[in-house]
Amino acid sequence: RGRVIEIDARAGQIGARRRKIRARVERGFLGADHGADRGAQGQEQRQRREAFQIAVILAACAPIQKVGLLGAEIEVTNATELTAAMRNAVEGDTITMRGGAYTAPATGWQFSNGGVTLQNYPGEQVIITQPKMGISGNYIFKCLAVSPPVDWNRIIGSDVGDEKGIVMRGIDKSGIAPAILAYQCNNWEIAGVEFQDVGYGIFTRKINNGNISADGWYVHDNFISDYFRESGMQFNGNFNVIENNVIIKQTSQYN
Repeated sequence: RGRVIEIDARAGQIGARRRKIRARVERGFLGADHGADRGAQGQEQRQRREAFQIAVILAACAPIQKVGLLGAEIEVTNATELTAAMRNAVEGDTITMRGGAYTAPATGWQFSNGGVTLQNYPGEQVIITQPKMGISGNYIFKCLAVSPPVDWNRIIGSDVGDEKGIVMRGIDKSGIAPAILAYQCNNWEIAGVEFQDVGYGIFTRKINNGNISADGWYVHDNFISDYFRESGMQFNGNFNVIENNVIIKQTSQYN
């Protein structure tokens, strides 16, 4: 799918050129005296040549940088396509949801791989609903025990006018479950999302006597309203950065 661009041919050409330059320098081609250098002027010229030789040798010996993964752009228009995309997307891929309504499966979507970005199409709002959020275990997105770990995923909404580009919503007005549940996935980023009528916007857990948790999350610029439980977001992992979120509780149900 064109994910990796190999630059072996180019690297070979660069390597050969560097070896040639280095050999010329080592033979003294670049450092040969063209006429006798005398006095202070000659000494300055010799110092400049030596500095140039060192710079060329260092450049010739420098490591070659390889081009990293170039992910696929996957565009989806409905929940069925989103399910397939999340199952098949791999590191470096971006899943773009076109505007409209998406209904989450009963227990929620789960990424199959890490390093995947999920976003709305610029200028188009995506509304994702979970009809059964009043039943524990029903989420919109989840990250449970999986192998390999699905770290470094991103759910990023870009604003549409004055509204968030991605809206996650429960529709039964009795939210118990969180929109996003995680306990074995690190370094996620969640931004530009509005959470409505949910138990929590995001809930991360510790399991195995606290030895496993979701750590290193960056959660920012989200809006949470009409949530039903406690503080609206709860993070039980380590090294998380939570900033610039607006949380408004408008119900006393479930504390």
